[in-house]
Amino acid sequence: MVDKKSQTLIENEKTVEELKIENANLKNQLSQKDHDKEILETKIDELIREIAQNREIIDKINANKAYKSTHATFEKLMEENTKLNTTIKPLKKKISDLESEIKTLNEIVKSIESDYSKLEQQSDSYKSSIVNLEQEKTQIKETSSKKIAEIQGKKVKKAKKKEDSKVTEEFKPDGRIAAKDKIVEGTSRRKCPICGNSNTHLIREVTDKSIIILDYPKVYGKKFVCGECGQSWRVKKE
Repeated sequence: MVDKKSQTLIENEKTVEELKIENANLKNQLSQKDHDKEILETKIDELIREIAQNREIIDKINANKAYKSTHATFEKLMEENTKLNTTIKPLKKKISDLESEIKTLNEIVKSIESDYSKLEQQSDSYKSSIVNLEQEKTQIKETSSKKIAEIQGKKVKKAKKKEDSKVTEEFKPDGRIAAKDKIVEGTSRRKCPICGNSNTHLIREVTDKSIIILDYPKVYGKKFVCGECGQSWRVKKE
């Protein structure tokens, strides 16, 4: 679950970076569109001023009694005004289209900023969840270690108790008593502590499953068995 949330967090952070880049590109486009709009508006203003000036000239010509001498100029100015009006119409349409594009881009920017904010909140939530899960994982490991140690301790105690309860005494011809099923402590690997047998061919070293040195992988201790009396013993230090 932690790995899945970490992967989702990485994907969200990647998406946030992509959104940032896209947002920056859109803002650059908006800036360029605004600049184009300003240029067109300036050009329209100049054309409108020129039309006004031409109209003033036309008015003056109309007021002039020498109409015939100024008729050619009047016709020329009318023709220029017609051309100017024809030029203004597509410019106005272009400004309208630019305003529509700017509006659409602004809406896209707002949507991206909203998504970016949501992703940041989601990322913060995932980070908090990951921290909590890591803490829970650590607590579970600590609890498991303690329980395993307790169970191992109980197993060792139970094994020793069971071993002590199975002591059977057996009389030997020389009058000594051997605790046949009880493992005793000895001082040497080469001499039985009960009958004194020191013939190494009659002394075997075997696995002592009542002593667990390592739980995983299983590693057991060693004990020695006398071939004369059958006694088992352990040697801590020789």
